[in-house]
Amino acid sequence: PQNGRMPNGPMNGGMPNGPMNGGMPNGPQNGRMPNGPMNGGMPNGPMNGRMSNAPRPQKPPMDPGKKKKLFIIIGISAAVVVLVAALLIFLGTRRVNVDLNKYLDVNYSGYNGDGTAEVKFDSDKFEKDYKGKIKLTSKFKRTAKLFGIGVADTKKHPEKAFLELADPEIYASVTPEDKLSNGDTVTISWDDLGSMKETIEECFRVNLSASDKTEKVSGLDEVGKFDPFDGVTVKFDGVAPYISASIEGSDKEGIFSSYDYEIDKNEGLSNGDTITVSVPSDEDSFLLDEYGKIPSSYSKKFKVSGMNEYVSKADQIPADTLDAMKAQAESVIDSKVADEYQDGDTFNGKEFIGTYFMVPKKADQYSSEHNYMWLVYKAHGSNENTPDFTYYYAIGFKDLELTSDGKCNVDVTDYDLPYSDFYPNENEFNWYTGYKTLDDLHKDIVDANSADWTVEEAVTDTPDTATQTDSE
Repeated sequence: PQNGRMPNGPMNGGMPNGPMNGGMPNGPQNGRMPNGPMNGGMPNGPMNGRMSNAPRPQKPPMDPGKKKKLFIIIGISAAVVVLVAALLIFLGTRRVNVDLNKYLDVNYSGYNGDGTAEVKFDSDKFEKDYKGKIKLTSKFKRTAKLFGIGVADTKKHPEKAFLELADPEIYASVTPEDKLSNGDTVTISWDDLGSMKETIEECFRVNLSASDKTEKVSGLDEVGKFDPFDGVTVKFDGVAPYISASIEGSDKEGIFSSYDYEIDKNEGLSNGDTITVSVPSDEDSFLLDEYGKIPSSYSKKFKVSGMNEYVSKADQIPADTLDAMKAQAESVIDSKVADEYQDGDTFNGKEFIGTYFMVPKKADQYSSEHNYMWLVYKAHGSNENTPDFTYYYAIGFKDLELTSDGKCNVDVTDYDLPYSDFYPNENEFNWYTGYKTLDDLHKDIVDANSADWTVEEAVTDTPDTATQTDSE
């Protein structure tokens, strides 16, 4: 065989006189039966599945009702697809409404009258409500860097990132926030949120609402009270108008030891004046924490009364006091006469002719003289050279005090007798203590002190006695 073919046999494996390429002798080529169907057709039947010369079968017509239902189903299916697509787009782009007021509250603490208010935000409830609802936008990452917010865990918990950027306890405030009492009205405001509202909305694709509101304070405990002036008194010393005041009974222990008592005026006081002793109110917080009490009052008034006062007018001096001073003055004069008059000198008597009462124009509690009462006397004398002469004495008493029972105190032994002497005439060699004329006395006692003292003058000179005229 050439090329593997058998003589008179099948080529390429065919059988002699048999089918080529596997065909049967005189049989169908390529698997077709003679006069039969090609490609599997039946003899004298249809080619390629069609019956030759046979009528084509017809499908029965569709029921119009079923056809309508089919169109409805297709329409509904298409609408559902569109709605689902639209819903997905809406859910992916819609903004979530966030009302911060819903989670904001005010906590009140302390005592009625000294309460404090503090803004509190329920972060746990907020995170629970908005978990999976708040989404981050591309702007958040840039904003987070500006505010130092970590972004590592924010994708898993955007609601936590929201509270870091929009911390309500930072942006919300309450006023007033201290010294509160039950029933007071406070205002919760979001003034500090300001321009951050828009930034927060863009970072989380939310509609943020935070409105101001007011509410009444309640729930503050009633505070205990104590009297900080229990046992505290004011001691007055001195003579009006130079009375001084000092606090006594403030050196107590316990709750009272917290105070430094203050007095508004402690010197230069007179009867009828009122002073105020006070305790500071800024110690209340400490007292509440330490003792649970605050003062029932923060000040107490004390009136100056019953204190001696310096005589300011001559008519305030009782008659018995004036008599006592006159008795002392006359005793002083008699003593001078006894000491100075010599043999041949005769003292012919004396007479009271009035007073000069003086008070300082400028009050000074440290002065040694606070008033002066000068008693003026006219004296008569004679000697071998001058049969009759007159002269004048002035004896002063200082610091006369009126008592609460209307009496007057004066130390009559503490008197002043100004040094002055005179000669009865030009040829006289004997001198005497006193003033030769009333004008001389006035110049020394009144005129010399008029710049610093106010003087009430009540002196009336008497005419010279007839004795002098007879002796002439």
